[in-house]
Amino acid sequence: MATSTASLAHDNASDANFRAWASFISNLFNAGGWVKESIAGTIDLTTIVAPNTTNQSKGFEVWRTNDGATNWYVKIEYGSGSAAGVPAIWITMGVGVDGSGNITGQASTRTQFTHSSNAGPFNCYGSAGAGRIVFVLATHASTSVGFGINIERALLSNGSEDPDLLLLSAWYNNTSNSVALPRTGGIPPFQAMNSAVPLNTNIDFGGDKGVILWFGQKGGLTNAYTNILGFHSGTIGVEQDFTINHNGSSKAFKSTNAVPKPTSSTYYMLIRYE
Repeated sequence: MATSTASLAHDNASDANFRAWASFISNLFNAGGWVKESIAGTIDLTTIVAPNTTNQSKGFEVWRTNDGATNWYVKIEYGSGSAAGVPAIWITMGVGVDGSGNITGQASTRTQFTHSSNAGPFNCYGSAGAGRIVFVLATHASTSVGFGINIERALLSNGSEDPDLLLLSAWYNNTSNSVALPRTGGIPPFQAMNSAVPLNTNIDFGGDKGVILWFGQKGGLTNAYTNILGFHSGTIGVEQDFTINHNGSSKAFKSTNAVPKPTSSTYYMLIRYE
């Protein structure tokens, strides 16, 4: 497992800025133990130039899980959003990949994640293992700045990881969405992230601070995510480290950026940080 932190300008104002935030993500995949597929046309983040127009993908990488379970492939593209200077990524997940970098077989819809404001520098955080990754670009109190991505295997009812169900959750551009991708069968659409308790409450149980569980959707709710939790801004400060007993074991978490939800503009994300 690996963690990463950096203070980065969250924009595409220069080639160096673009390469820096894209490399933060790429390096985290690598440090966590994912395998980068050797595919012609893969982006070279040491030489690529910044986007010069809106919604422009400058290139891709394809990463494969390497945790000893069934293989999943994640294609990530780096580029721009609503303006050339605004960072964006596109993610496609699936069960296979061809020689041109196309995700094959059962696959999620190619989806863009971006935001409506760029500035900085801001603190960026992430952690990864060989079958999971979670990161936040630009820790900020505004839901229009920065974005966060979490990819992990779903949990079975006995607490073990499900090798045949991959979860993607994202909070970005004043919204939050998730998808649960099965290896076979119907693919549900992206849907709003779900939580276990109301989001507009400062939760305090006799001095113990409450956190919120997140759930994916696949027909009904999946078991709770392992990589992410939530908290109200009046409960826990931003950019603090915690150890929490979650899904049967002690795990390290870091409080990060704002999560947009209809009932609260003061709600934040805890990401697994180990």
